[in-house]
Amino acid sequence: MKVLIETVIPLSATQKKSVQKLVEQKLGNAEIVEKINPSILGGIRITAGSVQYDASVFGKLQQLRTI
Repeated sequence: MKVLIETVIPLSATQKKSVQKLVEQKLGNAEIVEKINPSILGGIRITAGSVQYDASVFGKLQQLRTI
């Protein structure tokens, strides 16, 4: 399964390993694809198939708009 990791700046080697380990614990063996996305403003967004984990600043702002 391909897993898309979006961040504003490239992940360090240590961060990549941590994210890879977390993804593999949750989803099993996965191919990580990194994407730099300035529109998320900060944080990280992980997309695996139709499931998305959004810990980005943009995502948090979107959540506040729905309150």
